[in-house]
Amino acid sequence: MFIDHGTVKFKLVYPTFLISLGGIITQLKEKDLPLELPNVKSYESIGTGESPLAGVKFWIKEGYETNTMPGWAGSSWYFLRYMDPDNSKCFASKKAMDYWKDVDVYVGGQEHATGHLLYSRFWNNFLYDMGYVSNREPFKRLINQGMILATDGHKMSKRWGNVVNPDEIVKNYGADTLRVYEMFMGPFDQSLPWSTESIIGSRRFVDRVYRLQEKVTNSKSSKEVEKILHKTIKKVTEDIENFAFNTAISSMMILINEIEKEVGFVKSLKLDQIDGQISAIKSEKMKAIDGDMEKYRRESEKSIREQYKKLYETLK
Repeated sequence: MFIDHGTVKFKLVYPTFLISLGGIITQLKEKDLPLELPNVKSYESIGTGESPLAGVKFWIKEGYETNTMPGWAGSSWYFLRYMDPDNSKCFASKKAMDYWKDVDVYVGGQEHATGHLLYSRFWNNFLYDMGYVSNREPFKRLINQGMILATDGHKMSKRWGNVVNPDEIVKNYGADTLRVYEMFMGPFDQSLPWSTESIIGSRRFVDRVYRLQEKVTNSKSSKEVEKILHKTIKKVTEDIENFAFNTAISSMMILINEIEKEVGFVKSLKLDQIDGQISAIKSEKMKAIDGDMEKYRRESEKSIREQYKKLYETLK
């Protein structure tokens, strides 16, 4: 495989086999190694679903293997392309890579240790040695998430008929409830069994948050509530950074308990901003209490557009 980066070209040579006329695959002799891939004008698809090498006549005539590009090749470097997706000269400019640097957090299951994680690190290290990327390691932080198991404690599988359909959960309990329950089940890195019975508790919590709109007043909240509010903001912020979503929700439950004891609380408490980190839909409805929801959306969209515009101007 030839990779063209400006005026520099380099090649990767994969172990290749010779296929005899009888259909028996035999390994090339040592004297015939290394077998280099042909330098052709285009590596575009030939339209049959086969490898581009299938369109190289002399390669086919010799009986060489045509499938030399592994399926994970594209996923091994896509995060680099995200840094500069519109660049037509190279996969990413040095300016863009120096700005974005490496990926902040890599979240994946342990099965990726010998798959995508391994391959992407190999590619990045190779490109670093060639001088094409700014960092040797592509990811700053690795987090392995657990797995949501079936109610019987086994891995969900159509074969065993123990799959929980999220569409049904959303239909019966709402998307916010599903989101809250998944994060409240336990530590992010642990595998835990699903329990439809336990999801009722998450639904009740979401409903309690939504009903707080009935207690919104212009009166001043007690110092006790304001104190626990700021503690909750600090705790939820830290927990989200540490992927401790279950304790973040627990902190919000404690806050709700305290607020419910109040006769009323002021709008300035901004409870929707805290809960919005977890249950976005209900918090959007709570923002409507302040009046012009459409104005809020317009201002948010305008702000996002302006931020992206400034960012791309910086990278040009």
